[in-house]
Amino acid sequence: MKQLLLAIALAWAPLRAEVLEVRIQWTPQLCNDICAKNLEKQFHRIYNVDEITMNRPSGQVLLKYKPRGVYNFGPINTAMQMIGLTINDIHVKVRGHIKATDREVLLISDGDASVFFLMSPVRPDTGKYVENYNPATHQLTVQHRNQLIEAARSKQYVTISGPLFEPERAPPNYLIVQEIKTEDEKTDK
Repeated sequence: MKQLLLAIALAWAPLRAEVLEVRIQWTPQLCNDICAKNLEKQFHRIYNVDEITMNRPSGQVLLKYKPRGVYNFGPINTAMQMIGLTINDIHVKVRGHIKATDREVLLISDGDASVFFLMSPVRPDTGKYVENYNPATHQLTVQHRNQLIEAARSKQYVTISGPLFEPERAPPNYLIVQEIKTEDEKTDK
């Protein structure tokens, strides 16, 4: 019974530390100036959000987290729902170290060892049906895999930016790789 409770607790555990920023997008026509002000108030209520930059005309907000701050999708989703908006897209920037297995490449945040399974965007073949919402269709490209494995061998920090894949279903946390930056461990940003 204790193991079941631990598994449930871990399933709802927030991510910590190395989530540097979160960019959220919604349908801009659904939110006027009053809506945007109320949405900003909702985001200010999220613990550990340090800075909010809203662009109402484009339907976007950038949330920057406090150092070692906790990230959790639930409060973001709740803030949006309180205003009556739906998240169209959510991108994150995460910093940590790479661990590679035969099957997967993982980004592990440094502060609390939160795990992100790394994926690539879907690359459909002409004339073939592709399931967009299946993690198996988002296999990491050979180029990204090799770059990340080399960063792991060199013991470099890696910062990866990209959209979260179905964040409402986390864990596990899937991050679609759009940008990779590496830096030596000695650098502390």
